[in-house]
Amino acid sequence: MRNLGKYVSMGMEDILQKVKNIRLNTQSFCDLGLIEEESDEVIYLMKFIEFEMSLGIEKLNSVNNKKINKTLLADGKIDQSLHDFLNTPDKETKWKYWSTTFTVYLGCWFLDFYK
Repeated sequence: MRNLGKYVSMGMEDILQKVKNIRLNTQSFCDLGLIEEESDEVIYLMKFIEFEMSLGIEKLNSVNNKKINKTLLADGKIDQSLHDFLNTPDKETKWKYWSTTFTVYLGCWFLDFYK
């Protein structure tokens, strides 16, 4: 029981990092001009996940980007500039694009733990 606070703190830190990632993703696509600042994709999480799915990038997790993006580029689903963006590490996190869809999926562990 003594360590419960420590584990909850670690869990909340993980959740905050995931929220930061989701905000970074939506802002990045706004900056690229692919979605509007006040669009449903920015306001609603599920709409942004659907947007990622429409591009075929919902499985990107920073590690598999090169392989998936190469296929998407070859199939004409994304253009070269989006391909380059998805494969360029973020200045702060040093990660390549980590999809919101994958982030939410990984965040479900905390809800399972909390129940």
